[in-house]
Amino acid sequence: MRNPINRLISIGGLILLLPIGYLMVTGDLTPDQAGIRAGILLAAVIVIRKFVRIGMGVVATSMERQAAEAPKRRATDIA
Repeated sequence: MRNPINRLISIGGLILLLPIGYLMVTGDLTPDQAGIRAGILLAAVIVIRKFVRIGMGVVATSMERQAAEAPKRRATDIA
């Protein structure tokens, strides 16, 4: 988990847990309800992380392909 993108997603997930904790402290939410909401939030964070990972892979692949297709020029070539 040393990837900065994963770290940002994890921090976002922790920030999104704050309203659940607040509702528990004020007594508006039971522990059972909080557990269900936290589980849904965990699943959402995992899905978002997968989509971001796939998106980064697509972008990296297209950049590699674009770099391979670019003509190789020497420093002495005139544009």
